[in-house]
Amino acid sequence: MRRTGFTLIELIVSLTIFAMILGSIFYVLGVELKYWKKFVACGEKQQIANMVLARIARDVRGASNIIPSSGSQVLLLSVGGETVEYSLVDKKVRRKKNASSSYLTDIGDIKTLSFLYPTSKSVEISLENITTRVGMRN
Repeated sequence: MRRTGFTLIELIVSLTIFAMILGSIFYVLGVELKYWKKFVACGEKQQIANMVLARIARDVRGASNIIPSSGSQVLLLSVGGETVEYSLVDKKVRRKKNASSSYLTDIGDIKTLSFLYPTSKSVEISLENITTRVGMRN
């Protein structure tokens, strides 16, 4: 009399192969998820840097002049009769308008911010790995 079905050895071998394949799939998915999170974080930092650059550029374009006491770490502008200051304080980009301050970023979003003044009417802004030159309209 012949019995149909699998032997215990066949079941153990097939379950072992199945477990190895499943483990490999989960490992690959875990690695890909790690890289995806890293890629998303990099994209978020890039968006934040672009937003900060756009805000600074808008103020520079609308400024009547760059205040001479501006330096490589601080940008001082005269905008509409008010003083606007940009600087990196406690690893956050601060925009100070007269006596009130607001932060454009959270801690750690931006690591480097510097300013150069190639002419009296333009500013070269270096933010992280992005450098742009903005000129005043007025």
